[in-house]
Amino acid sequence: MRCRRCNAKWNIGNQRPILSLCPICEADYSEYPLLKGYDSIAEFLYELRLDQTDIFGESRRLLAYINDYFPQETAIRDGIKDLYDFGLKDVLRSYLDGKMSEDEFVSFVKANTVEPIGTTIVNIIQFVFVVYSEYGTDYNLPEYYSGVIGEIKDKYQIKALEKAADAGDKESQYRLAVKYKEGIGFQKDLDKAQALLFKASEQGYSEADYLLAELKRELGKNEDEIIDCLRKAANNDNVKAQCRLYYELYKNKGDIDEAINYLKKAASLNYAPAMYEYSLHLLYGDDVEQDVEAAIKYMEAAAAEDEKDAISKLAYIYSVGYLVNKDVKKAKLYKDKLGGLKIDGLVRNQA
Repeated sequence: MRCRRCNAKWNIGNQRPILSLCPICEADYSEYPLLKGYDSIAEFLYELRLDQTDIFGESRRLLAYINDYFPQETAIRDGIKDLYDFGLKDVLRSYLDGKMSEDEFVSFVKANTVEPIGTTIVNIIQFVFVVYSEYGTDYNLPEYYSGVIGEIKDKYQIKALEKAADAGDKESQYRLAVKYKEGIGFQKDLDKAQALLFKASEQGYSEADYLLAELKRELGKNEDEIIDCLRKAANNDNVKAQCRLYYELYKNKGDIDEAINYLKKAASLNYAPAMYEYSLHLLYGDDVEQDVEAAIKYMEAAAAEDEKDAISKLAYIYSVGYLVNKDVKKAKLYKDKLGGLKIDGLVRNQA
């Protein structure tokens, strides 16, 4: 903290009680509060904590984290001070006691501030409340010193994710589903994950359809349901789904034409694994008309994306002149690209 009149500085944590006069120039902060300067939001919130212990009961350690977590602007600190003039103390108490809804609380803040300051202040206060509800106020507890900050941050972000998902944001629904599926931040719950994925899928989010196929397999659903999910994602230009469909249809069901079609779609979208796999079909004429020139183009495009199998194959092809003119320079180029790794020459149907 500092005095804007004489520029003196002191540690806010040593204030007992809060200073009302500058210890150097004796500026009267009660009469001229703007003469008192704060170096961070943490300092300002800590002073509020000392003055309003029933509202801000958090530890200095946690409030210091807010200093890093939120933007440090004078406008934000001034905005919080102005809100106190508009009755923030009573509003916070009502909010904490459940007498005021979150929407009402947010409306109060935004009605008495300007954007984007209002939204930032809401985030700051709600973050402190998450800490308060989860960990209380005793910063001497061991858990405050064992990664609690990261955990609190995760929980705060999850809360924001839940709110966005409830509001219908398809990406948030998908991301939340991933957390339920993997048990990240929640107890693993495949039913909740599936429900969220259905919502995102209905809005055309292809990643949700792809994950839904994976989830259905985990739940033991029949293959037709899984294929339907993959088709929906694939037809929405999801390259992972297109490649997965290729594998499922080509290897397991024998639907060769449809399988190759999905692989070609993924290759046309410059997905390196698909470009390489499709290049092999073209190179050897497996289930497609042989086209060595097109095969090399796809393979080189995959190699440009650092697809190691494509790089290895090109190094072999050019070094021995397999279906192309032997080219020692190109072979060396691709061998060097692999960083000196051994070229194993795994070429299908070598002859």
